[in-house]
Amino acid sequence: MNVRIVSIAAVTILSLGVAAGRQARAQSPAGPGDVPETEFANLDRLLHVKPSLPADQRSKVLIPQLEQFLVQGQALEADYPKAANLYVLRLGMLRAAGMLFSEKKDDASRQRMLDVARSVVDNPAPLKAKVYPHRILTAEKIQPRGAVAPVPGADAIIREFVKKYDKTDAAAQALMDGCRLARQIKNEALAGEFLATLESAHADDPAAFRFLADIGRGPVFRAALMTLDGKPLKLPEALAGKVVVVDFWATWCPPCVDSQPRMRKLYSKYHKTQNVEFVGVSLDKPGKAEDLKEYVKDAGLPWVHTYSGLYQSDPTVRLCGIEAIPSVWVIGRDGRVFATNVAEGQPK
Repeated sequence: MNVRIVSIAAVTILSLGVAAGRQARAQSPAGPGDVPETEFANLDRLLHVKPSLPADQRSKVLIPQLEQFLVQGQALEADYPKAANLYVLRLGMLRAAGMLFSEKKDDASRQRMLDVARSVVDNPAPLKAKVYPHRILTAEKIQPRGAVAPVPGADAIIREFVKKYDKTDAAAQALMDGCRLARQIKNEALAGEFLATLESAHADDPAAFRFLADIGRGPVFRAALMTLDGKPLKLPEALAGKVVVVDFWATWCPPCVDSQPRMRKLYSKYHKTQNVEFVGVSLDKPGKAEDLKEYVKDAGLPWVHTYSGLYQSDPTVRLCGIEAIPSVWVIGRDGRVFATNVAEGQPK
């Protein structure tokens, strides 16, 4: 993946907003007195339009839905003023406000988005939930919309943002967002400083690992795997000096199965001539080892295959932040991640 230089641009707001909202929903299920899950489900429907809708009609349908989302969200804030999961609702509203800004691109919708971000930052919420909206506000602070250059002292403002989360469970996320902010003002030295701290202090954090891998920073790909014949396979040590293609896949995944002829062709082309090894990391569910062995044999997949039976809880899957399969990674001869998501398919 290419480096994402992040400003207050709508595409970034949408992608990170989705992640923040999904994580918050998972970590803060509704309890007594909270905003009910059914309300979240009703709101979620307003974020989508039919895929078959012509592009020239998309905005006409989506904009009123987003406006409705924000109105209903404000009503729920009033109805559940003491809800413990109120911040989750506000993160959803932030996503809707970001989408609205991406559609309308006007000052009023931008200000609405900033106001929602402020409501998350200024009210009770886990620190991890506050980093993303805080970054939106910081991005606006260091270079307001329409400004041709960052404000004086922008680097100090970014440092202050990162420092606020130092020594907390949100430190890694703040460093990642600090890097994005530094690149927004084209301060590569500051971005490099944050990246170095990520590498030295947070390399085992899945989000940090994936971030470093995606921007080409090449963290070492460390994995303790078990082959189908019961032998341990420790990477990068076991295949040191070789290029390794790691294929996260499963037999229950149609796109994974469809990709196997192409994988066989690539293996045949590069295994002997370029000293390239393939390693399959199976996300097949518990108790499927024998079925997996039979499939690998019948399909003629001659490379190394590993299986833990842990499905989504597999440590390597979690470290790499695999959210869809097939996902094919390339590991360089130095053991560091060279490329991620060479192929990516359906959700796990």
